[in-house]
Amino acid sequence: MYVPFGHGPRTCIGQNLAMAELKVVLARLLTKLAFSPSPRYRHSPAFRLTIEPGFGLPLMVTKLKAPMS
Repeated sequence: MYVPFGHGPRTCIGQNLAMAELKVVLARLLTKLAFSPSPRYRHSPAFRLTIEPGFGLPLMVTKLKAPMS
């Protein structure tokens, strides 16, 4: 099992701060950008440790327009 911050007595002391920062960055990105799969995306699930895209997932990123005030 993949555990990036460790588990048990060797847990990373910065885990909570890292997760809070990640949520802030993700929220800011989602309010400014739109993500959609590329038209060339081919669905091909690969069964590894988890089910994941076999050929990756190319994304199209579009900047959202600022709301009119």
